[in-house]
Amino acid sequence: MLGSYTEIDESLFEQLEELLVMADTGVPTAERICDEVKKRVKEQRITDPTQIFEMLRTTVAEMIAGDEELHVHTNLR
Repeated sequence: MLGSYTEIDESLFEQLEELLVMADTGVPTAERICDEVKKRVKEQRITDPTQIFEMLRTTVAEMIAGDEELHVHTNLR
């Protein structure tokens, strides 16, 4: 679906976030991934939307690899 874009704009990132949520990443994770990809696009001055998929893959792989601890959150008060 992202291959149909000819430029990197907010619409592309909205679509990407929607796809991530539909893939069951959850809204907070989808937002975090999109924010990181946006940051990298800006830093690396990427203008070709076809490069987004590789950047997405790299970003997710780094997020997974960088956090090997088990995080358990409860609402015990």
